[in-house]
Amino acid sequence: MPVKKNVKKDAKETKRELRRIDPVSTAQILGLIYLVFGFLFGIAVIAADLLLGTGQTLLLGWVAAAFPFLYAFIFALLGIVCGLIGAALYNAFAKRIGGVKIEVR
Repeated sequence: MPVKKNVKKDAKETKRELRRIDPVSTAQILGLIYLVFGFLFGIAVIAADLLLGTGQTLLLGWVAAAFPFLYAFIFALLGIVCGLIGAALYNAFAKRIGGVKIEVR
């Protein structure tokens, strides 16, 4: 005797369009993400210098310890600027040709 599985029908999938992205919130999120990546990149730069033995960073002493924070600050600024510009460009293009379409349930 075959066993019947209880198969539920999936909810109807619909397509939605992303019409607008808030530039300020996008800039905040990207700034924070880039800040973390910048800090990690700064640590990687110091680690690479220590492993490769160039000694240039080590000669700077305490300034070398500031590299992760310096990179984090610069990356965060770039993230904020890119978030503002990117969201503004998306909004301008979405008005003219339509936004990104996603399927949701």
